[in-house]
Amino acid sequence: MANGDDSARSDGIAGNPVVRREKAGKIVVPRGTTHVCVNDAVRAVANATGFDCIYSIYGKLSPAGEPEGEILMDAMPHALTQFLNACRVLGINPHSPYTPFTDDYTGTPTQNALYVITLDEYVRYGMAYGVLVEVVPATAIAGTPNEAPHNTHHESKLEKQVRRILAVVRELGYDPLALPKPGRTRGARAAVREVCLTDKGLFTTSSFNHVWQGLRDDGILGDADKRV
Repeated sequence: MANGDDSARSDGIAGNPVVRREKAGKIVVPRGTTHVCVNDAVRAVANATGFDCIYSIYGKLSPAGEPEGEILMDAMPHALTQFLNACRVLGINPHSPYTPFTDDYTGTPTQNALYVITLDEYVRYGMAYGVLVEVVPATAIAGTPNEAPHNTHHESKLEKQVRRILAVVRELGYDPLALPKPGRTRGARAAVREVCLTDKGLFTTSSFNHVWQGLRDDGILGDADKRV
């Protein structure tokens, strides 16, 4: 392990090596919370845990294929991979707010930006890492030490893009799962794209098309003639 640390242990979910830093903290959520976004939940638990658990250490190879020091795997992608394992072990079922009874979570980036888990599932996920999830009055959250509120992170650009596209779909009166195909008038995609591209800091034509296709691939957007 790095730095000669001999306090490594196995991650209770995935069996990956981890390094102890300090006592695990806790997460506070405001009273009335019923669901938490997957990305929010994973970030909060990663921040509150007392272990550098959500990464693994691998040998780095030289161009000749020889071991050459160590490299750390990026934390958040690995944390999300472990979350997919946690879902299977802990019986967690992330779902789209638009299709709450659909069991189709596979851990794609667009799903992680949109899908939610219940508060009970959030509690179980935290407990697997020794992290307490506590519900408190909203006024009790700000400034509390050693706690990691689930909603303090800055949204990634992808999260903002996903939420914006879905908001515009709704604002224009479309059903995300029953989008009309282009006919004599332009289709839903063109109408939504026109609105989204007014935010030059968030979208380009290429990025809009990429996120839109991701939402379609994940079944978050669908065509009216395919809806059962």
